[in-house]
Amino acid sequence: MIRLDAFPAPHADTIFPDGWHETIGSSGAGAAMNLARLGIEVVFHCPLGVDLAGDEIRLGLTAAGVVVDPVTDPTGTARHVNIMDGGGDRMSFLLHGGDTGRRFNPDAVEPLTLAVDHVVVAIVEQARDVTLVARRLGRPVWTDLHDTDGERRWDRDFLEADAIFFSDQRLADPRPFMKRLIRAGRQLAVCTRGANGAIALTADGRWIEVPAEPVDRVVDTNGAGDAFLAGTLAGELRGLPIEQSLRVGARVAALSVASPELAARDLTPASIAESESPAMRPTAAAASAFSWLCRPGSGIGGTGRCWSNQVTGARVRAASSRQMGSSPFKTVWSVDSWKRTIRALAAT
Repeated sequence: MIRLDAFPAPHADTIFPDGWHETIGSSGAGAAMNLARLGIEVVFHCPLGVDLAGDEIRLGLTAAGVVVDPVTDPTGTARHVNIMDGGGDRMSFLLHGGDTGRRFNPDAVEPLTLAVDHVVVAIVEQARDVTLVARRLGRPVWTDLHDTDGERRWDRDFLEADAIFFSDQRLADPRPFMKRLIRAGRQLAVCTRGANGAIALTADGRWIEVPAEPVDRVVDTNGAGDAFLAGTLAGELRGLPIEQSLRVGARVAALSVASPELAARDLTPASIAESESPAMRPTAAAASAFSWLCRPGSGIGGTGRCWSNQVTGARVRAASSRQMGSSPFKTVWSVDSWKRTIRALAAT
């Protein structure tokens, strides 16, 4: 990630950036690391190149509390370079996308889906069949459409998810699209609006507005939406009402953008716990999660970066059996997002 006051003019020049850093990127990695730091043990099953970048990804994810279960990508680890201006807008340069020609094998996806209660599917070509498998097996599906315009053909299969998150970047008024999603049978539609917080529409017609949490200094806006989704999902898994779960999402997102990493190092259940939400406080209860099928990426000559095609699965022991009926567990897995930009940086 290269930080500038403003994007450079389109002519040859020598530029001295305000700063730069290297870190893991992508939606799947962001979801996995945020969930892990919120007390959920995550296993990340992901394509990785047999290269230095792949090794560094393993180390970075492991340091965040994620257990990595890699699948070899014969083309090598994917790489992105990002430029971010003073307002948090980004330009992304895909250096290597990895092997994007294969869809996930439904025969491999099915047993993993059966082992969880929720599925979060990324809007990648490889994951289209995962959505179908999850729906066929009766698992609730969550997804993030990112900067959709509400009409994009690419989104068509992912519009079948039960909970749909997206940003307002290409929608001046997201409410008509959200109403359309709910009328089509979706259970939750959430639009993240950066510094303006988020709005949500539930299946029973309730509009919920969530203010953004204050941030002293924006370091990296990559993964803010993924952190928001992960925090909201963590609240859901803990049995919180949707209003409180969304506030948890806002807190996790704020910590993310103030950090050079997708998941802030100081993120813990205690760091986002509300006084009225004891379910989000750390307890002695065990937590476990499963995360698989990701495509990582890396920065140039530096720490590994994760890119697209990730599936994050999580299982958390509920505070009481009330939250899951007779079962003490809630589970979730997610297929990573299509272009959660790799926060990579090269020193020139």
